[in-house]
Amino acid sequence: MSIQDFDPEILQDFLTESGELLEQLEGDLVELESNPQDPDMLNQVFRALHTIKGSASFLALTNLVAIAHCTESALNAARNEEIVIGKEEMDLLLAAIDVLKVQFAQLMEGESELELADPELVASLTALGDGCAEPTHDEPVQVNDELSTERVVDGKTIRPLDLDSSKVDLIDHLASDIRDTIEQTQARINELLDESTRPAAICNLGELCDDLIKTIDFFEITEMMELATALVNSLDGIEALTDAQFVQLTPRMMGATMMLNEQNIALGDHQAIGWTVETFIENIAQAADGNTPDGHELPDGCDGPTALRIDGVRFGDQPADETGSLPVATTQTGDPASTAPAVESKPTAQSGQANKPKANAIEQTIRVEVGRLESLMNLVGELVLQKNRVSALAEDVQKSAMDVDMVEQIEVTADTLDRITGDIQVAVMRTRMQPLDKLFGKYPRLIRDLAKKTDKNINLIIEGGDTEVDRSVIEELGDPLVHLLRNSGDHGIESPADRKAAGKPEQGTIRLVAGHEGSHVCVKIIDDGKGLDRETIGTKAVERGLVTQDQLAALSDEDVFRFILEAGFSTADAVSDLSGRGVGMDVVRTNIERKLKGGLIIESVKGEGMTLTITIPLTIAIMPAMMVAVGDEVFAIPLSNITEIVRPAPEQLSALGEEPVIHLRGSVHPLISAQEVFNLPISGRAEEPFVVVIGFNQKIIGLRVSRVIGQQEIVIKPLEGVKRSGPISGATVRSDGGVSLIIDIAELMRTPMSTRAALSAN
Repeated sequence: MSIQDFDPEILQDFLTESGELLEQLEGDLVELESNPQDPDMLNQVFRALHTIKGSASFLALTNLVAIAHCTESALNAARNEEIVIGKEEMDLLLAAIDVLKVQFAQLMEGESELELADPELVASLTALGDGCAEPTHDEPVQVNDELSTERVVDGKTIRPLDLDSSKVDLIDHLASDIRDTIEQTQARINELLDESTRPAAICNLGELCDDLIKTIDFFEITEMMELATALVNSLDGIEALTDAQFVQLTPRMMGATMMLNEQNIALGDHQAIGWTVETFIENIAQAADGNTPDGHELPDGCDGPTALRIDGVRFGDQPADETGSLPVATTQTGDPASTAPAVESKPTAQSGQANKPKANAIEQTIRVEVGRLESLMNLVGELVLQKNRVSALAEDVQKSAMDVDMVEQIEVTADTLDRITGDIQVAVMRTRMQPLDKLFGKYPRLIRDLAKKTDKNINLIIEGGDTEVDRSVIEELGDPLVHLLRNSGDHGIESPADRKAAGKPEQGTIRLVAGHEGSHVCVKIIDDGKGLDRETIGTKAVERGLVTQDQLAALSDEDVFRFILEAGFSTADAVSDLSGRGVGMDVVRTNIERKLKGGLIIESVKGEGMTLTITIPLTIAIMPAMMVAVGDEVFAIPLSNITEIVRPAPEQLSALGEEPVIHLRGSVHPLISAQEVFNLPISGRAEEPFVVVIGFNQKIIGLRVSRVIGQQEIVIKPLEGVKRSGPISGATVRSDGGVSLIIDIAELMRTPMSTRAALSAN
């Protein structure tokens, strides 16, 4: 069966679910490197990769399964304490994740032939899985021609397997996986006999048996599938069984795993084996229901082989153990009379988790297409507009001569609509909220690779990853954070030798911190590197004509530091493949200030480090705004950027040179006219009596307007394909049905008038 034969929805589910696991894997692996013997993290990484491989095998993605399996084997060797994951081992594991990411991208593009992993990488990972430091090359398996026909031997039927080449190549990998799963399943079956470990064992058995089914289904071997299915079915309602009833069930479950183990060994010889198991399967089903099969009652202390013989299955000649305990597993030689060491002798992270109590409540989730959420958000936006319209009409009715009772009813209806609309809006917003961890989880790998390439020792600390923002914010924030983190690692953090000479620890630290600040989210990138040099940046800014020498002296440090956000600006002595070309930081500013309607603040102390603070709204679709009039035009100003609105007295207005300023509580701020900014036909500034004081990136300016209309919740509509003049970021529909332009605060601050005034005011 090829990938084209599967329902597109099944493939999409695989890409969604396994894609999330793959994203998490990268961050978990980097975390594992700092504590390679953490059993919980080892288990978490192993299980994620195992789930990806199991689902991929069901879809017959052989190239993907191959790289996933050898990677999983390496992790399993670490879990079994056969190897310790160091830097070189982690390089191999991350290289495998890179291959998986490429393969996932190919699947998303609709390609059926996935990239084949580098044979040297596969060999190295396989060697790790075998507990070796160097890859080994096994001799090819020779198929015995004498075993190429179906026959009956010692009560079991043996037939040759007829597999296509893609499955033959994976026999060794998947057979190893089945063997490991059977061993863990047998350990959990033993735990069913102890009432204290039973609940956790049942939970783990369900997961293990599901994995077993997926892997066996890949080979399409009916003899193995019927036994695996019998095991899965035996778990249905098992929680209600008594200790006496478990005596009838657990030996049969153990017998099923022993037969599966022998069948799995036969896979190495490209053979399928089976027994007459109709009675056995019927009896295991009865035992799972709490009944004792007629004529097939098992004695106390019965083991697996004895249970099989009582149920009519001819399986070896092994007698019951004298102690009455159940055998754990047959060895790989296929000799049912010999048993492997008990798996409990080396507890794994898997068995450690088995004893943990189950959570009291399980979060219920449902997957929804992004397009549906976008459509719902658009509808909520329209609802907000109509709510504003109803509120405006209610105010008009209140001023009319309509019957008082009717006016009250309309007011109550308008208030109720306002409340319900607000609740719906909040509910829809929450469906779109996602934790920043989905974004932050990618950055430990980024910093690890950067440190390796630059020969630096860098520690990335992430805080506040559970902070939630709208998914559209996450999409736009990803690239800016990559640029900023790279700059901190490449330009900010010094080499170990330079840090030691400066009296600093050889390991540099970058902190990525997120949290809520009112209706905004604040993301900070803090490093303890060499910081920014005002003199160097200022000199480069003068050379490029961005500022004069006289103006530079009047600028604050933060204003000087912001020159690094200009396109093509760079103080690097050499260009590398990481940075130095002067591109990237201007894109950061564009994404944050224009697309996210946020702010970027740069603080630095030379020799001590730098802090970049990004402030962004929770959502960029709906926001509160102040509606102001400039002549006959009405504009919307984001409320979050307004510090106050004043009607200044004449003595508060003056000029520095030719630039107007406003005096507020002992401070002087630039003053610009909305009439001039938007080139509107208004005669004289006397018709702009109000000043809206706007704060952005630690700067304050005053914007003169004609009238202040009031606050409204606006829905942002893009101006795609519309020619615009002035600092405009979009449009919205007002409560009276008219259309207003939304002022782009970041662009307003960069207008020639505000820039000149700011230089003069400083």
